[in-house]
Amino acid sequence: MNIIALRGTRTYNEWINDAEAIPAPWHVGTNNGNYYPIDDPFHYGMVHGGFYNLYNQGSLGAQPTSSGVLEYSYSRPDGSIAQQIYSLLTGGSPFDSSLPLYITGHSLGAALATLCAMDVGINMPSSFPVGKLYMYNLASPLVAAGISAYGIGVETSTFVSAYNAAVANSYRIVHAPDIVPIMPPGCTDLGTEIELDFAHVTGNVVDFCAQTGSIGGNHACADTYVPYLQQLFDGF
Repeated sequence: MNIIALRGTRTYNEWINDAEAIPAPWHVGTNNGNYYPIDDPFHYGMVHGGFYNLYNQGSLGAQPTSSGVLEYSYSRPDGSIAQQIYSLLTGGSPFDSSLPLYITGHSLGAALATLCAMDVGINMPSSFPVGKLYMYNLASPLVAAGISAYGIGVETSTFVSAYNAAVANSYRIVHAPDIVPIMPPGCTDLGTEIELDFAHVTGNVVDFCAQTGSIGGNHACADTYVPYLQQLFDGF
């Protein structure tokens, strides 16, 4: 099998991006050569802007650029996760497109795994056998986003539906006392008739409860998620 694993938060800038919960429209790559129509900018919905920025931002802060008049494609800046994933999956060896592809991550890495799976499913469908794209995330925050003003806007369900059409198999691994999987708040009223909404992309959940007594302990990958998943796997 092929496995792509994305790490969690390490740097100060990544903590800032984690908190930048402003919805951003999904525009990555070329939409498998079909491009993004100018008259339907929210065709694939919206996502958490901070995670979206981290996935697309290149070296020294380079941002994607768009090209086109009636139809748009979006660049993958050098050094960005988006560029690295594309190079890996379309560059041949050591990647084997005849094998299933598993994408995973913990915390921030779980959010990025969701975006990566969407990118691969839409832009690189030939990089895995039909029906053999899998996304397993651990302790993922909410990624799908929506925004409304005076009752008009884009719903989280737009991205959720597009995601599930592109990614055949998705599962969330959740430690019940962990607060990260309920962040950012599912609905935030900004008090000016503007509302932000966030949601998970799948209802396929494997959960467990092993209260550690601390916020950090409940969220820890190596000390909590991994050993308890091993116990669940062993039939605990």
